[in-house]
This record gives sequence, C-alpha cells and structure tokens, in this order.
Amino acid sequence: MVLLGDQDRRQWDQGLIARGFAHLTRSAVGGEVSEYHLEAAIASYHAQAESLEKTRYAYERALQLAALPREKQVLSEKIAKLLH
Repeated sequence: MVLLGDQDRRQWDQGLIARGFAHLTRSAVGGEVSEYHLEAAIASYHAQAESLEKTRYAYERALQLAALPREKQVLSEKIAKLLH
C-alpha cells in the first residue's frame, strides 16, 4: 500500500475515475441516501483533490455532512485508515 501523501496523482487511472463518477451520478437518482453514497461522495472528492491538504478538507467536510453520531464514527475510522 502506498500512503496517500506518497502517491503520484498523475499516475491514477483517469478512465476508472471517470467510470466511478458515472456510477455515482447514476446512484444519486432517487431519495435514498446510504453510507455507501456518502463513501462514494468522499471518494469523488478524493479523486478530484489536487493535493493531500485538499483531500483532508474533503474528508472533514464529509464528516460535517454526516447526520448521525454512528455515521460520524464509522467515517472517522475509515478516514483515519486512509490518511495514516
């Protein structure tokens, strides 16, 4: 595993990222929002961020949007694993 701060974002597969955005867009139809939607939104911010610092901001913003304490706990744990 390569830590986020050590990754060269220029080497990321832009085709796969585009497919991910297409899936996220299709999943956004309807009124149901699950933890998977939130995780996908975080991943989309991550894929668009130009730097590690901007990625951290995206994760912090996602935590602010999490409505329930349990969601915040789960997201915090996942974010900690990604950033450390």
